[in-house]
This record gives sequence, C-alpha cells and structure tokens, in this order.
Amino acid sequence: MLKLPEILLKKYNSLLIKNNILSHAHGNYKKWLQYYLDFCKKYKHPYAAPESLLFLLINLRKKSKSVPSNLKQARLWRYTIQGSVQNCH
Repeated sequence: MLKLPEILLKKYNSLLIKNNILSHAHGNYKKWLQYYLDFCKKYKHPYAAPESLLFLLINLRKKSKSVPSNLKQARLWRYTIQGSVQNCH
C-alpha cells in the first residue's frame, strides 16, 4: 500500500476531529482513505474525480468485499483529496 503523505494525514486528522469522529474510529477511516488512494493509482482513476469513489464502491461490491458503512467517511475522503492530493505528488 502507498504511504500516505504527511500533509494529507494532517488535513485528514483535522477533518476527523472537526467532524466529531470518535478517536477510536480514526484508524478505520485512514485505512479506507489509503485503500481508496491505492485503488485510484492501480486503476488510473483521478483521485479527486467524483466518479472514482463510485468506481471503488462498484468494484468492492463485485468482489463481495465490505464497503465503508458510512457515507460521511466517503465524503471526508473526497473533501481531503480534492484539497490535498494535487499538492502531494
């Protein structure tokens, strides 16, 4: 898996706190963010494109894998990525 850039982690941590995500859930949120970024890199989907998240969810369902149970989590990924990923490459 890709190592998450420090700037992205800092922004994501602040969003988790700002959105009142319980601290014991932060690891799971970060795991799914990393999974999303890995998926986008592997299948060459733009990180910040709205359809990339949809492609990930479709791919997980096809493979009968679990999907993030919380749409808030997915929205936080997108919000974080749209503002940060372009600065991390």
